[in-house]
Amino acid sequence: MIDTIPQVIHDTVFVNTADAINILDSTKSYYESSFNTLLWVIGAGFTLVGVIVPFIIQYYQRDRFNNLKKELYSDMELQFRAALKEEKRKLRKQFTKLTSRSMAGVFFLQATASYSEKNYLRAFEDYYSALKDFYVARDSINARSCITNMNELLVLLGKNKVTEIENIFDVNFSKKILELNKKYELDIYHEIYDFRRIYSEVMNQPELPLDNPPAENHEGNNN
Repeated sequence: MIDTIPQVIHDTVFVNTADAINILDSTKSYYESSFNTLLWVIGAGFTLVGVIVPFIIQYYQRDRFNNLKKELYSDMELQFRAALKEEKRKLRKQFTKLTSRSMAGVFFLQATASYSEKNYLRAFEDYYSALKDFYVARDSINARSCITNMNELLVLLGKNKVTEIENIFDVNFSKKILELNKKYELDIYHEIYDFRRIYSEVMNQPELPLDNPPAENHEGNNN
């Protein structure tokens, strides 16, 4: 019995020591495995951050760039269309002014020729037509000349002839000239004032027959 006690102790210590070694080996293997797994996870994380994340950022930046490019092109197109529309408007306005000035010049020459031939009715009509185009062309110098000549022709024509021309154009000259100047704002206010004053004086004259002027009254010689 006494001989077996040391053996038992020896066996017990040996067994416990072996178990402890096995436990240590298992623990070591577990931590090594965990550490390797951690390293793999960290490596995978770095791979994700170093490769996938930049790819995502690059994709986002490219998408954002494309959107900005589209917005820029859209803004440029709108600006170009607006500028083109404005240029067309300016060209159309210039063309209208040039065309109106050309037509006004033709009417003015016709009016001058008719005036020299004492065809005052035709002269007044052409001066009025020239005046309207000079207004469109914003030519205040020639518009002033037209009104000045029309002032003189008002007196030469008289009420009946002026009324006849107004019926042809379906217009009241005094009001029409005022409307034209209000629209185009030429600096010919003095001439317009004179025209309206003379027009008022002429149109308030007694109405005379258009075709049969009164016969001149000649006194006979009693000698």
